[in-house]
Amino acid sequence: MGINRIFTEMIHCLLLLLAALPYVDAGRIGCFGWSMGAHRAWLLAAFCPVVKTGVALCWMTLKRTQAQPPSASDYSMMIPELRERWDFPDIARWLCPKPFLFLNGRSDRLFPAAASQEAFERMQAIYAEAGAPSLLRTEWFDGGHHCGLHEQETILQFFRQQLLDAPDGLPPFPGVETRLVYKGHGYVNNAVVTRFKGCYYCMWQQSACDEDTPDTEIRYARSIDGRSWSRPRRLVAPDDSTFVSPGGWIQRGDSLVALVNRICAADRSRGGTAWYGSTRDGRRWSRPAPVLMADGTPVDGIFEQDPMMLPEGRTVGAVHFRPGYQVVPVYTDDPSGVRGWRKARFPKGEGKPLEPSQYVSPDGSLVMFFRDQDSSFEKLSSHSVDRGESWTAPQKTGILDSRSKQCAGTLPDGRAFYVGNPTGSKSRRTLAIAFSRDGRFFDDMHLLAGENDLPPLRHEGRYKTPGYNYPKAFIDDNFLWITLSRNKEDILLIRLPLPDEEFRR
Repeated sequence: MGINRIFTEMIHCLLLLLAALPYVDAGRIGCFGWSMGAHRAWLLAAFCPVVKTGVALCWMTLKRTQAQPPSASDYSMMIPELRERWDFPDIARWLCPKPFLFLNGRSDRLFPAAASQEAFERMQAIYAEAGAPSLLRTEWFDGGHHCGLHEQETILQFFRQQLLDAPDGLPPFPGVETRLVYKGHGYVNNAVVTRFKGCYYCMWQQSACDEDTPDTEIRYARSIDGRSWSRPRRLVAPDDSTFVSPGGWIQRGDSLVALVNRICAADRSRGGTAWYGSTRDGRRWSRPAPVLMADGTPVDGIFEQDPMMLPEGRTVGAVHFRPGYQVVPVYTDDPSGVRGWRKARFPKGEGKPLEPSQYVSPDGSLVMFFRDQDSSFEKLSSHSVDRGESWTAPQKTGILDSRSKQCAGTLPDGRAFYVGNPTGSKSRRTLAIAFSRDGRFFDDMHLLAGENDLPPLRHEGRYKTPGYNYPKAFIDDNFLWITLSRNKEDILLIRLPLPDEEFRR
């Protein structure tokens, strides 16, 4: 019996013990190895059912490339029953259909690239013959026989996608209805929905091809029932120096207000300014005017989410102020919602917070969730106990994110919810909703849409990848209505029922 087989069987026993521990999810165990460890990793994944996925770094080739006579390390990796009949890439016959990633360096002297590429192609053919070509990834990196930071990040993202982003790992939410608001022909994103005088209104940003280009405008559509939508109309056009994006809806009495962000077209990193337009009939809109601070000056920044009105009438939100995008919570007691804004006290904390949404916790405090642009792939949170006038320093929550915009809110029964991509990587191919009874621990998560629900991209464009982007939600008529962009090509509306029996466990 080869020593590698002994090692593999020992590790197999340890994995069985690991899977039996009460705090381990036995359905989400993977393995990784580098060099000789990679050889053991793909053997373990092939023959141990406990292992669901894995990564092998710097070990895949063909038998004919091995030195003769074998070296000491070669003997440690020999399993005669396999070596006599099969070549190394034939391990795919036992790996398939498990998701697996093989990584090799282009200048690895131990594993010549030509032989490794031929081995990769043989494994790909085996997975393809089994009808699972997408479950095997074979990739190259610049460099030799090493495990550098770039390779480590690639491996971590793979495991996040396979073990944390797996749609089968989340129970589906019952009664989900998905409706198409608009099928785009270029780029669409930042959709937000509301209801006004018996009609639903959805607005979004749209451009011919790429994200945040000078031709980006805001369009909107109307619907009586949320199923059939009108032909989109232009709401606000770009001008010579700025493009526009939606900042959210505000309803005040007999008027519907659309917040509009005007962003520097020459260099979007310079940020923009907040404007608004209003309507009384949903068809005729006022000329855009600047949103004002309490001192009467224009808001020198942009809104990324709908502001939230508190029961006593105060409105709370956040603005990304210039220079750049420095997020600061804001509040106003002006009933119009378009003037009287004040900056809240907001100390520096962890990460780089962006694009927050907010909710009221069951204890009455306010909570803001942020995207962390520092790529921790966790949500950041901040709290206020004085109706939004001061906030705690942002802290990491441990709640997985995709470094993307999310939405949060409060249900009629007092529970908090958020909708986002809980992948722990840049992948947005899973859309989920999570609930919290105390506003702190979101321990009840459900799948809304997964990778298998995504169509292929129809058009190429900058920052366009398959996924569910920038969800926004509001509650109406015993339903939670969520709008988002799918693949940044289509505007979708997802409707969820709110009766207690559908939510409570």
